[in-house]
Amino acid sequence: MSVSRFTLSIKPQEAILILITMFWGGTFLAVQYAVTLSDPFFFVGLRFATAAIAVALISLKTLRGLTLKELKAGVAIGIAIAMGYSLQTWGLQSISSSKSAFITAMYVPLVPLLQWLCLGRMPGLMSVSYTHLRAHET
Repeated sequence: MSVSRFTLSIKPQEAILILITMFWGGTFLAVQYAVTLSDPFFFVGLRFATAAIAVALISLKTLRGLTLKELKAGVAIGIAIAMGYSLQTWGLQSISSSKSAFITAMYVPLVPLLQWLCLGRMPGLMSVSYTHLRAHET
């Protein structure tokens, strides 16, 4: 019987990416469980309020110099993200967390296509390559 000389070598950067991916995937399960205990919109509101308070406390000195234009832009972006999270969390009541994670991850290959359709700019080679690979994923 021969012994394989294959050794698994993971660099620290790769290990961190694997860990982050595990946490990201785990959040879908956690959120799906959480919406069985509360309303999805209340849950997302609570998440955003907690995050806003934490960021405000950590960044208080920086936020003092915020202009009205920056505040309006931040509120607009926050509302858009909150709507996306709310709809995704609401959807977790009727689909599995793995399907939700897959649909969420599809934004990555869709961005270059939307860039081309909306802005008229052709995406770069790497974006096209990734989109092609993602579209033919089994």
